[in-house]
Formats: sequence, C-alpha cells, structure tokens
Amino acid sequence: MNLFREAGERRMSLAARAGAMLLGLAALLPSLPASAQQVRVLPLEEMKRRMPIFSGNYVPGFESFYSTAAPEAIDRIALRVTYDLEVRTDTLVRRDRVVAETGGRYATFYSLYLRELSMNHTDKSRRTVCEWMRSCSVLYPAVLRVDLRRRTLEEGELFPHLENLLHTYEESLPAIGWSLDEQAAQQIAGYRCLRARCTFRGRRWSVWYAPELPATAGFWKLHGLPGMILAAEDDAGEWRFRAIGIEQPDEPMLRYRVPTRRMTRERVRRAARHLYDHPVDGMLADKGQDYFVTVRDGRHLLVTRDQCAPIPYNPIELE
Repeated sequence: MNLFREAGERRMSLAARAGAMLLGLAALLPSLPASAQQVRVLPLEEMKRRMPIFSGNYVPGFESFYSTAAPEAIDRIALRVTYDLEVRTDTLVRRDRVVAETGGRYATFYSLYLRELSMNHTDKSRRTVCEWMRSCSVLYPAVLRVDLRRRTLEEGELFPHLENLLHTYEESLPAIGWSLDEQAAQQIAGYRCLRARCTFRGRRWSVWYAPELPATAGFWKLHGLPGMILAAEDDAGEWRFRAIGIEQPDEPMLRYRVPTRRMTRERVRRAARHLYDHPVDGMLADKGQDYFVTVRDGRHLLVTRDQCAPIPYNPIELE
C-alpha cells in the first residue's frame, strides 16, 4: 500500500510541475516567430508520461528515484566492497563509484553515485544547479541483484530522458570460462589478489580476486572465482574497476520498490541503444516532433530530431 500511495503522490507532484511547464511555454509563444509557434503543446497526461521533470535546467530521469521508493530488507550484508570505476568513451574518461554487496541469499551491485544523487535530489534548492548535477557521473545506470540459491540474476536499467522507472529483465547466471594465473599476484586494499581472465559478452577481462574473501559472486556478473574480485579491466582499457573500501557491516541488504517495466534482455539492449542514438525520442510522444530547448543565454530555439546529437554510448556488455 505504501508503494501505491507514494506513486500517487509522485504523480500529483509531476502533474503540478508539468502544468507549470505548460503555462511557461504558452507565455513564450507570442514572442517566438510564427514558424516556431506551430509546435504542438503536449496534453498534460501525455507530457507526464513522456517528459522529464522540468525545473529550469535538465534534471535526470532518476531525480528522486530512490528517495521516493520504499526499502525492503531482503538479506544481511556479509561483505561490502566499494570500487572506483573509470569508463573511456572516445577520448573522454568519466568516473563513477559502484558498490557490491553479498549476503547469504543475494548479491547486489549498484552505482553509489546514482543512489546518493537520487537521495539528495529532494532538496529543491539544488534542482536548477547544473554544476551540482555534473558533480557525479552515473556510468552504471542500473541495479543488479543475483539470487544465489536460484542462480539467477535480475538487472534493471534506467534509460536517458525516459520515465523514472527500471527496465528490468531476468536470466540465469551466465556460464563463464575462467583462465587462472596464480603466479601473478598483487596487493589491493590490503588483500593479496591473484589474476584470472575471461571473455564475457564481447569484452576480454583481466580481474584480480582475493582468496581471503570467499565470495563466489557479487562483482557485477563475473562470478565463479574462489574469492571476491577487487579489480577488473577489459583489454581495450575502456572499463576499469578497483576496490577502494572493504567492509563486513552485518547490515540489512535493501531492495527499493521502484516502478519497473519487465522486458527481455534483448529488448532492453535495443531500447538502450536507440535512446542513446536518438535521445529526443525519450522526451517526445510523437517521434520526429519539433520541441523547444532552453540554452544558457536564455534564448529559445526550435530543434528537430535530426539535429539532436546522440549521447556517447560505450556499454559494459557489447554482445
């Protein structure tokens, strides 16, 4: 019942903000050229479904993703590892911070920046501050949970510009063929680690695992080693993880009851690719419809779908 009540309150809040956006757009129309005034004003219900929350500057679709969700304890955390994540797309390197938690029944993997950004985004004074929103990079916009008993995983991904919900699929734990190199060793976060290599969904990975931390799963989807993975890098040098903190907190492992759309893995991958290539489609009800963009100097321009640049996309899974 709490979930439905919170969802209703969220819809009411969205409706109020969407109404304010429509009034603002109507006020702008008389000052725009006649050709620009032909743009269709979206009906309120349609805009609530399709448009991101608008408050002067672009606000990510996960703006209150966790803060409005009801948490549920599903396990006890026996081990928590925090990693620095670097991702290279073209020549740009961006950073995230991700967390792996393992328990007796489940293992979870999520972006700490995504969770903290969402939790703190309820502060209305921050909603129009672009610098604050850019202070965190969310490079893993997903939540992964592994059921250790059933040997299945569930991953939910947030798409750019498209609704505040997880697009979720479930699959069996994929088989991974490891090549162990016990002659190679290094210290990571105070633990002696050994090297292993595998090929997984289009990338060749080198990982370092700690036999002193006997967790066979927890680090993303790479499982089956006799110890927790504390560092990983693909051969292209595009995705790089390294542990910076290790805890044994004995705290509840939480699942957040957030809006979810269940799909197949292939549909999730196709939809993600499309929305990164054509991000405006996530904002418009009618594909190809012109729309307004507010630029920094306050001018309002009419931009078409073909003029909208794609978002650089370098997913962790290539296949």
